[in-house]
Amino acid sequence: MLLCIVNYVNQNNQNGNAFGFKLNFLNKLGEIKTNERGLSLLHCLIMMIKDNHPELMKLPEELESVKNMAVFNITDLSNEILNLESKMKKINELMNKMKTDRLNFEKNRKFFEFMAKFYEDNKKRIESTRNDYNEALKKYDEVSKYFGESGSLSNFNDFFLMWSSFIKTFSNVRDDLEKKSIKESKNKFTTVSNKDSRRTSITKRINQRNDSELNLVLNNLGNDSDFNRFCSEIQSGEIFTRNKTIRRDVRNRTKSYNLSKGANSRSRSPSVV
Repeated sequence: MLLCIVNYVNQNNQNGNAFGFKLNFLNKLGEIKTNERGLSLLHCLIMMIKDNHPELMKLPEELESVKNMAVFNITDLSNEILNLESKMKKINELMNKMKTDRLNFEKNRKFFEFMAKFYEDNKKRIESTRNDYNEALKKYDEVSKYFGESGSLSNFNDFFLMWSSFIKTFSNVRDDLEKKSIKESKNKFTTVSNKDSRRTSITKRINQRNDSELNLVLNNLGNDSDFNRFCSEIQSGEIFTRNKTIRRDVRNRTKSYNLSKGANSRSRSPSVV
């Protein structure tokens, strides 16, 4: 994935169409900036990993032991094993010498038996340690050459130090992106909540306006015959399906009622001679 990104970026220059890269290039990813402020090539790589290979997001945790290897001195371990093997060899020589001296052997039989058991037990442990050491060197050589390194013991610590540095940077950038993602989610939730709150407020104001208009109609209708019909519309819900025209309907009803009421009052008033 990283090789594809690098080749895409360098497609128009001599660094494009590469077949691989050195491990130390991993620690330069954070230094390659993008057009977006605060983002590097490593940020882009991690975002692509999250979208396409989320299982790799736990890479730092899976390679936790690499940090210990970065400060581990392989030369000291080799010398320590050689030292133990040398001491075990001397113990074996002393025991063989004791066997030739019968008088001394019989006199110190218990000591000899104890040392014989000690020698056999620890000889197996040291041999197992030597085998593990050789197997570790073999695997290191394979992994190192797989990534294009020399596999030399002189580069042992440098090899793991490069990985340790990359893992630490990877972990920091990953955590930084996670924090930004959580923050953006909270902001998005707040925005949606604010929109819902505004929508609720607007709906409430509309309902209050409709209620006030309804009260106005009821007050104007009084005991008129339209009152029963209006109540029937409320009970059936018909009036609430006309929210867009309710204001006009209220005005028409009120105007009609006032005109009829005025006409009735004029017809009842006595004529002036």
